[in-house]
Amino acid sequence: RASTLDTTRRLTKDDMSSWRGGKDAGGEPSVDAQLEDLFTKLSQAVEQGSHKRALKCADDVLKISPGDADAIRCRVTALIELQRFADCAATIEKDVADDALRRDLAFERAYALYKCGKVDESLGILQTETSQDERESTRAMQLEAQLMYRAGRHGEAATIYETLFRDRADDVGESSNTAVNLAAALVAAGRGSDLAGSLKRLKISPKDSFELAFNFACALLETGNLADAADYLTLAKNQGAETLMDEDLDEEAIADELVPIDAQRARVAEMLGRKEEAAEGYRAAMAIKSTDAATQAIAANNLAALVGPRGEGGADAMRQTQRFCDKDGKLNEALVGKLTEAQRRVLVINRAKALLHSNHLDRCRDALVTLRKLPGGEGAREAAMLEAALFMRERKPEKAVKLLTDLIASGANSDGGAVRDARLALAQIHASAGDYAAAIEALKGVRELEGTAAGAATLVALHELAGDASGADAVLDGSGAAGGAVGAAPEVALRAAERKLTRGAASEARAIFESVMNDAAADDDEKLAARAGVALAKAQSGDVAGAEADAAALFERVAAAAGGATDADTLEETLPASVLARAAELERRMRGKRGKRGEDGDVDRPKTRKKRKKKVIYPKGFDPSNPGPAPDPERWLPLRERSTWKGKRKKVNIRGAQGASSAKAIDQLGKTEFSGGDAKKVDAEAMREKVLSVAGGKGKKKGGKGRR
Repeated sequence: RASTLDTTRRLTKDDMSSWRGGKDAGGEPSVDAQLEDLFTKLSQAVEQGSHKRALKCADDVLKISPGDADAIRCRVTALIELQRFADCAATIEKDVADDALRRDLAFERAYALYKCGKVDESLGILQTETSQDERESTRAMQLEAQLMYRAGRHGEAATIYETLFRDRADDVGESSNTAVNLAAALVAAGRGSDLAGSLKRLKISPKDSFELAFNFACALLETGNLADAADYLTLAKNQGAETLMDEDLDEEAIADELVPIDAQRARVAEMLGRKEEAAEGYRAAMAIKSTDAATQAIAANNLAALVGPRGEGGADAMRQTQRFCDKDGKLNEALVGKLTEAQRRVLVINRAKALLHSNHLDRCRDALVTLRKLPGGEGAREAAMLEAALFMRERKPEKAVKLLTDLIASGANSDGGAVRDARLALAQIHASAGDYAAAIEALKGVRELEGTAAGAATLVALHELAGDASGADAVLDGSGAAGGAVGAAPEVALRAAERKLTRGAASEARAIFESVMNDAAADDDEKLAARAGVALAKAQSGDVAGAEADAAALFERVAAAAGGATDADTLEETLPASVLARAAELERRMRGKRGKRGEDGDVDRPKTRKKRKKKVIYPKGFDPSNPGPAPDPERWLPLRERSTWKGKRKKVNIRGAQGASSAKAIDQLGKTEFSGGDAKKVDAEAMREKVLSVAGGKGKKKGGKGRR
């Protein structure tokens, strides 16, 4: 951080003589008088910490005296204090013409560029344009270490911090931020195991601040000490909440500051095997409206990888993963400066996979170009596998097979991982198409499967599907299981013994079963299966008495494990212990959702809510004991539909001179229909007669209109 500069105007004797009069001949203040007044205001603004006013005064000085060194220094400092780093860098680059002043402000320019995210440019200026004394200063070394860290050169950053603590302990010893940065650099450099010793030498406790506790937890996570890492993350969470609350931050700001801790706690839970807790932690971190784009991206990426596209929140995580890059496949600028190279590579690769799962095939194909340009072989390997998956999505398996075959033949540039993945994918394609022989051939070249139980079981299953029993036996014999060889996996040995028993080799099967019973690596279920196999082998070889004795002993042992069942029928109806345990766990969870856990651990069912009788509210002045006459039951009907409606005659308009009437209108008067019944019709006839008597007949017909 740039320090505040002295703004007192230094004047020489010649300067003093030029403004001693105070005004020029025209009565206006002289230039020097104006400058002196502005610098006085500038000094007061700096002393009061009013950086906006200081910036305005510096601009006023530069209008009168362009290129003034002191005004430029003040302007640069004010812009840094106002966090207008882009304007600060532009001021030094465009407005400073003097080489000496430009060299003096090289550190401020490098700092401003660093805050703008231009790491390489800032590092170049700091190492080439600053003076030797400046480069050896404490602030320059701290800035260089930060730039090294942002550039991904974590080892060099850690070395600089260690040098600062060793040679300049007085300057950095009182700053807790430097210790936090040292811890972050050591963890990022892969030297997390050295952090505890470094803090001990510096007499710094990892509990001094929540940032230091968080970095120490990350170091423990790197070394595999997951339990202690979880404890330190909990400490960092609680300590951070208290610290930020003391700083008068609101709940949203506190959650924003602590979201990296929440995401890391979810990561620890995932590594401990607590998948549901981890997924809930990732979803909670994503739900926070955080300004930390890097943490949000990591949480979305981890959730998508954990639950997949069909898990809870997986689809949203996939969509957010797709927004990591622009349409050209380049990572967003907000993420580039805050993630390591390995993290950036994983995000770009997983974004392409998310596009594939979302059926954005064209965009996924465009992303392959970016993957192939990633440093290291991982990007090219993932690009090849994704391209094969795209061919399969497009129903072009022959192109996928050709691509994977060519990849295997080329050796993938001596990348064993690429060849392994290609062989596994090729075997899956052949097995899905029913070509089991080709799938077996593809798996034979995978060295990682040799001697493993999973590899042997897969090959045996493929041989059986292909109808090659001798091939399945050869796989089991080659796995070291035949004859109870030392080092054979129990599950492979049991499978080999079962096949030998099926093919009539009872003595060989019995020997393998007995070896599994004496194997310390076998669990209880595998030993019980081996004991049952021994009984079957004895029965098949003719030793009926021995088979019955082994079966009785096995029955007693299984009955004891099943809760004391004494007969075969009850034993068959008894569910396995694993099924019962799973059912009990599901029941406990469901009751936990419906009820509330008490102090003794029991789960109480929710109490039935009593229905309250609603009090009837009567109108004002109404007496329910003397309600009066009942209301009209037809009050809701329209008037014309009520039984009391008497009808309403239609109005007849009689046009003509006063006292005269139209014969047609008089005739219509008697023909008009009324809705009032026969009585009303009689009244209408009487009215017609009266009108005729007054009108004197049917009236006279007017002559036609003349021509217009």
